[in-house]
Amino acid sequence: MAEKAALLPPAPGVYLLSGSDGTVLYVGKAVDLRARVRGYFQGADTRPRIGLLLRDVHDLAFIVTASEQEALILENTLIKEHQPRCNVLLKDDKSFWSLVLDRTHAFPALRRVRSHELAPATASVGCSYFGPYASGRALKETLAGLQRLVPLRTCKDGEFSRRSRPCLQHQLGLCLAPCCGLIDAAAYAALVDRAVLFLRGRGGELAGLLEAEMQAAADDLAFEKAAGLRDRLAFLETTLRKQAVFTHRGRDLDVTGYVREGDLHLFCFLCYREGRLAEKQVLRVKSAVLEQDEVIESVLYQFYQRRELPARLLVPDGFPPLETLAAALGQRSAIAIVRPSRGQLAAMLAMADRNALEELRSRDPAAPEIALERLARALHLPGPLRRIEGFDVSNLGGTDFVASRVTFLDGKPAPEEYRHYAITESGEPNDVAMLASVVRRRLVRGVAEGELPDLLLLDGGRGHLSAVVALVRELGLEQRFGLAALAKDRGPGTGERLFLPGRKNPLRLRVGSPELALVVRCRDEAHRFALAYQRKRRGKRSLHSILDEVPGIGPTLRKRILEAFPELASLRNPSDLAAIRGLSRKTAAAVIEFLSRFQAPEPGG
Repeated sequence: MAEKAALLPPAPGVYLLSGSDGTVLYVGKAVDLRARVRGYFQGADTRPRIGLLLRDVHDLAFIVTASEQEALILENTLIKEHQPRCNVLLKDDKSFWSLVLDRTHAFPALRRVRSHELAPATASVGCSYFGPYASGRALKETLAGLQRLVPLRTCKDGEFSRRSRPCLQHQLGLCLAPCCGLIDAAAYAALVDRAVLFLRGRGGELAGLLEAEMQAAADDLAFEKAAGLRDRLAFLETTLRKQAVFTHRGRDLDVTGYVREGDLHLFCFLCYREGRLAEKQVLRVKSAVLEQDEVIESVLYQFYQRRELPARLLVPDGFPPLETLAAALGQRSAIAIVRPSRGQLAAMLAMADRNALEELRSRDPAAPEIALERLARALHLPGPLRRIEGFDVSNLGGTDFVASRVTFLDGKPAPEEYRHYAITESGEPNDVAMLASVVRRRLVRGVAEGELPDLLLLDGGRGHLSAVVALVRELGLEQRFGLAALAKDRGPGTGERLFLPGRKNPLRLRVGSPELALVVRCRDEAHRFALAYQRKRRGKRSLHSILDEVPGIGPTLRKRILEAFPELASLRNPSDLAAIRGLSRKTAAAVIEFLSRFQAPEPGG
């Protein structure tokens, strides 16, 4: 790969890193392709996140572009096409709604669409689009308010062309029935312009128009019309008061708040229209591979690619240079990126940063992603810890040795991934050796199938950890995943000690912390699963021995009974066994009698 990287041209462009199966793992851009990509493979970059990225890379491809601006646009296109796991991917699916107004129709209607259905050039083909809206509820509230102010039609085009009589919406005063010729195209176009003012956040202008029209109606003695306009104006003023966070007299602008905690990047966008806060959008992005500057540029480009661009975008002074981003976005509409250091704009930026920080603090501390982030930091692992596997060995009275493996995916149990192991090794019982044997089976299989955990958690102490560390070294799997052993404190109380490779003293996670709760839950789940399997095996063996003691039951009849009734405890009456070929009534009664003795509760139980 290093030789291939050295052959790249020293030109701007995009590079794609792929895995052994051809899946694109990462898409990046560079001003100098050769310098950027060669740095990855020459070992100069020793950051853990780069090792995490490169460990699965088997192929490299590139595309040369004319400029860094073109590289940014192409990078985003390829990210959407390939959905690489190491890139930042903003949510761009069914969760977001937008509104589209098709101005090519003589009597346009607003229609709701999913954001992913919108083309970036929608506005250039005779359509206006608004949003996206963070929820369906926000969209419904907007439409309900708009219809009270500006009664545009809501029917589909096909229904509009077929209708000959006004619908119920007209009777309720929510539509002016253009389908039946009750309003001409010019008057309807004026309504459309007012709807656009409302949706663009320019409610003050709309209020002025309504007030002037109301006064004109009163002057003409059209008091009923004036009363209707008065009610609409009152509703609009109430709506505007709810949004009354005034800023300044000027062009529309968005303010970007930003805070980072580990691999989590949180963006808070405060969107001001006509001097009022019209919208707040919060984005949470996780990346263990990308540098902070790469995350910021990628998020801003994806966020604004399908939104109405403000005239100005305020960003913190710590953001990277964004001239390329401004040029790429500016192909649709001019946008100025400003870094205020004083005055009112700086105060607005501080408020956005505070909102971002409060959003971070308001996250549920028990949320799995928080526990995973903090655990990765505590163990000095690059993260993310998407797959954690817990191992335990169990026995009762020195017999029936079994082991279990439980799997947590993204911090949550994945029972379909659980496995249990029957341990048949001869010799003196040794749970350390047994645990190492089971882990060996798992790792050998994992190497063959190309799936290893991000963290392997043992139920045990330093001895268990040392045995597995030696095994990992023997298999040549150092640095491929994290390893830890969790043991209860020797002294009084319920403390926990976490043993780590290369560390003399155990790590003690803070009591009550989400990271401690996660590892304890994983350990306890492994213990529960092993114990359940051990009891199941012991119960089956006990029931087998009961059948062996029943007179008249040989190997053939025993097999037939167990095939028909795997759970012997469910048998209650001799008639239950009537269908067993070769089993007499007398023998059936003997089976039930023996089972009843075995299942009878102890006195006082």
